[in-house]
Amino acid sequence: MLINKIIFYTPGHNGDIHYSREFVKDIIKKIPNIPAEYWCNSSKKILKDIHSLKIKPFNLWGICKNNFFYDLETKTVYINTWVGCDYSVNGEGKYGCCLKSNYFMYKQIFNFLNIKIENEEYYIPSIDSSFYDTLKIDEFFKNNHYKFYCLISNGNVLSGQAENLNLNNFIKKLALNFKNTCFILTDSSDKIYFENVFYTDDIINTTDGDLNEIAHLSTKCNIIVGRASGPFCFCHNKNNLYDKKKIFIVFTHAKPEGTWVDDTKIDGAKHIWSNNFDLDLMHDTISNEIKNIL
Repeated sequence: MLINKIIFYTPGHNGDIHYSREFVKDIIKKIPNIPAEYWCNSSKKILKDIHSLKIKPFNLWGICKNNFFYDLETKTVYINTWVGCDYSVNGEGKYGCCLKSNYFMYKQIFNFLNIKIENEEYYIPSIDSSFYDTLKIDEFFKNNHYKFYCLISNGNVLSGQAENLNLNNFIKKLALNFKNTCFILTDSSDKIYFENVFYTDDIINTTDGDLNEIAHLSTKCNIIVGRASGPFCFCHNKNNLYDKKKIFIVFTHAKPEGTWVDDTKIDGAKHIWSNNFDLDLMHDTISNEIKNIL
């Protein structure tokens, strides 16, 4: 099959794009010297570290139901990277939105392209932070000397992964009870003005999105808390998931969407999952983990 161009595309959100990155990188590596584009409705920075990839606005809604197709006239391969594009074909309907489902889908795509797919864990995302605005993050951790750092992805989810709740009340309680712990939040729309509460956008202070920067920031935190929203998804990267000292606490309806990777298959971070969205229980779960470490 002669290929003149590869176009990856997705109608999905930022987290979906992040979870596709290693599959995209591997396809580009195994089909070299072919122009590649990624069509999405996101920041042009989102896959900036894949320097051979051109990011363009998504404008091809008519083919969203297909995993892939080959345009014989232009010799262009179109690859839908969104794991939710076809429940009857992809693994999401069976396994949930997770690495296993993505792998299930990409096995078909790699087979179509006649290239080898690696083992499942190979496709855990890895971000080259040198392409992003991380200097102020490094300065923040250099200049602050808290005993413990807890990153909380407190913004709303966009695809029904969890209940959308205002977490401020229990975050305030945590901040008051653990004054030697630094709490860093990803959503500053309803700010808490406590001495040990900070916000990622204030720390990072960049333009056109900061999700990859949040991924870098998360590697410096002891606990990462979330509900499978975009910022939390970007914390699912090799540096964190293979870190035995790292703790993920996630509250989602379905476990695979929260933990994303089967933690029994890798020797790394500790994962705590719950589908109970009682705010007191959420507080106690995080509080207990902090107590265990301090």
